Amino acid sequence: MPIDFLNGVTIDIEKIPDYHKIMNATFKEKLDKRICEIILYSDNPLITNEMKQEFKKNIVDNLDEKGILEHSYFQQNDVGRFLVESNTSVTSHQKESPYIAHTLYKYIEWVIFDVKTYGLSLICQVLKTFKKRLPVINLMCNDFDGFVDTIKKYYQKIGILDKRCIKRLIYNFIGSENFKFSDWVSYLKNKNIYIKNLKKKHPLIVSYEKEIRFVKKIIYENNSQLALYLQDKKTFDMFDTKNSEEIINKIDSLWLTWKEIIETEIIFNMYNFLKKEKVIKNNYCTIFGDGIIFPHVEFDKDAIIKKLNKYIKIKTGFTFHVDLKSLEEEEFIIEDIIDERNDDDEEDEEDEEDEDDDDDDEEDEDDEDDDDGDEEDEDEDDDDDDDDEEDEDDEDDDDEEDEDEDDDDDDDDEEDEDDEDDDDEEDEEDEEDDDDEA
Repeated sequence: MPIDFLNGVTIDIEKIPDYHKIMNATFKEKLDKRICEIILYSDNPLITNEMKQEFKKNIVDNLDEKGILEHSYFQQNDVGRFLVESNTSVTSHQKESPYIAHTLYKYIEWVIFDVKTYGLSLICQVLKTFKKRLPVINLMCNDFDGFVDTIKKYYQKIGILDKRCIKRLIYNFIGSENFKFSDWVSYLKNKNIYIKNLKKKHPLIVSYEKEIRFVKKIIYENNSQLALYLQDKKTFDMFDTKNSEEIINKIDSLWLTWKEIIETEIIFNMYNFLKKEKVIKNNYCTIFGDGIIFPHVEFDKDAIIKKLNKYIKIKTGFTFHVDLKSLEEEEFIIEDIIDERNDDDEEDEEDEEDEDDDDDDEEDEDDEDDDDGDEEDEDEDDDDDDDDEEDEDDEDDDDEEDEDEDDDDDDDDEEDEDDEDDDDEEDEEDEEDDDDEA
């Protein structure tokens, strides 16, 4: 389904949505307070005092007790790119304080979903209706890495002329009509990168410059409503000026705003999709240019990217290729700061192990005390058993004595009986004697 506010290359200002789901929402970043503290007290010369002051004012001082930083968005001129309000996001410091931003990105493991070669892909698809061919831009859309390698081989001499350096050349031509090839050479020289063919543009670069100028001219000529709107917002002052430099600046301004208005629609749909798929939870994310940054989570990367590309196609009518990648750029990462933070974790773990050992020792002592108590109880039980045995022996002796007494009594009774028998016999004899006398 095509975008409602876009007709060919012309944007209808009245039909641009307000994106209230984003504009009225609060977004969050979860930072590590300890590494923020290490950054503030770092003596690394790459982090200046001015960087630290801005970082403290906008980031550290706004963290809550759990290390959560909240931010919201606004749109410059009420259209175009989503921008962080009051710079209360790490992404707001990426340009001015890259060493702080990228060191944090690496430690907290942020990743980004962004659109591959967004500006170039947009040009290829929107300008299909025009007869002008754009062979170099189409080449870059179809094989960007191949284009980069061609330019790299043509200029590489001393130093690392990497992909990021080539991209700077490409996108600066997109961003500004005033950008010159010599500006790129100076940039490389400041980074101790020296190129061959110093004053010679590669034929592909020459053609690319011409194609970009044509695209900007087409966008400018077909968006008078947008130009008047930006004039009213004082983005540029006199739209019909004949001064060539001012015209160039207006072309750049209109072109960039035009590109960002469509970019915002792409980002809005990307945000809705990632929330629906629970890749983004509780608004822990940051919108950054043509991408969305969020904490690393486990999910099926290939399946999500495939579904996301299809979703964007349905919602906008454009075929884009979204990529998931790590956010940090190695040249801006201060490893010493990350190492110091990791050392703190190791010390904490050692302290926890020591505490566990102390707890184990206390438990062992308690067990020994219990064992001693058990032994005492056993001794007491043994004593009780001995007492019981003595009592039993005493009882047996008493029983034997009682039996002896009973035997004596029986003997006495027998003796009494014998005495009685003797008396009876004597009486009988006396009676016989009496009878004889009578």
